[in-house]
Amino acid sequence: MFESGYTTQTYYVRVYSPDYASGYYYVIDLDGTSTSSLESKFYLKDHLGSIRAIVDDAGNHEESFDYYPFGLEMPGRSSNSANPADNYKFTGHEFDEEAGLDMYHMNARTMDPVTGRFLQIDPLHDQGGQNGWTPYHYTLNNPLNRIDPTGLLSTHTDEEWNDHINN
Repeated sequence: MFESGYTTQTYYVRVYSPDYASGYYYVIDLDGTSTSSLESKFYLKDHLGSIRAIVDDAGNHEESFDYYPFGLEMPGRSSNSANPADNYKFTGHEFDEEAGLDMYHMNARTMDPVTGRFLQIDPLHDQGGQNGWTPYHYTLNNPLNRIDPTGLLSTHTDEEWNDHINN
């Protein structure tokens, strides 16, 4: 938008706490004629790291998200009106609506939330005791207790369980 020679731009900056459990989201509006304003939004996440609600710095509810087990948003129960450009949702991964494909980018591979499967073969399928599983599976078909942060290897959401299995 151009007014009297000034340009109005909106910049989105995302800052995460070191434990990745609570995210801080700042919207800074710079209009070239006044000082910038700062608005805080807080992302409330579940045990999988999925964003379930967004509140402002006063604690007012702005948005909510409900998902089917493999990350498909439930129609009529999710809203994204406060920031429609925000695409980081299920397990904190980016949801890509480009070309109407509606997929999650999980770093190494892309996951379809309708089928609950990756679109690319697992490059580590021969390792890690995954015999008997399809190389396209997501979290060993257990999306309520497991996450796949990299798209390569799923892990249990309970650290004590991970320690028990790995030792």
